[in-house]
Amino acid sequence: MSVEKLLEPINKAMDFITDIIKPPIKEISEILTDKVKYWRFQNQIKILERAQEYIKSKGYKPNQIPVKTLVPLLDGASLEEDEDMQDRWAALLANAANPNNVFSSHIIFVELLKQLSPYECIILERMYAGSFLRSSNDLPFFKRIDLIRGLSIVYKDGNLLIENLLRLSLIEISGAELATNYDTVDDLMGTDGIYELKIDKDKIKLTTLSVELIRICTLDQ
Repeated sequence: MSVEKLLEPINKAMDFITDIIKPPIKEISEILTDKVKYWRFQNQIKILERAQEYIKSKGYKPNQIPVKTLVPLLDGASLEEDEDMQDRWAALLANAANPNNVFSSHIIFVELLKQLSPYECIILERMYAGSFLRSSNDLPFFKRIDLIRGLSIVYKDGNLLIENLLRLSLIEISGAELATNYDTVDDLMGTDGIYELKIDKDKIKLTTLSVELIRICTLDQ
């Protein structure tokens, strides 16, 4: 249920209360704030339950998570209304508590996940599904337009998602290459004596950081 749907009956009730008793605006605001806090609390409980169920199914005793990591994790998770995003937060929580997980800086992934939309996570997961097919080091390049296609959004919006992933160092573009549309090296060299390089911004691949993020935000990893 979206925030708007959740707050619709509350807003109607507040309008009616204002009509009949005209309470101070501050009191109305405090009531509304309490409702939003309760909604966030419900999200936190839901994610805790999902993480607990997974840990129980695996049969291991969870490690304690540092407060510095746990508090922002639950805070970020509480704002999610998308079911798939809630699953990713639950996976992050469960994996952070896994005693077999030797990585201790989960706060990095908490801050990254806070800045991602469901669409951006889908892009990363699609790239991950197409990687490591030939070897454990196989990180192929994908075409930008192919990653945006199928997201049910316009290309301009999809391109902004790609740029955000680049900003977060979760993907990288193809490295610079010598231009190939020249017959000789002399033709390739410009008048200033500098070779022309080209960067194909449409070729994109995962980074080591994004690979670890996907794994830590997925159960059964």
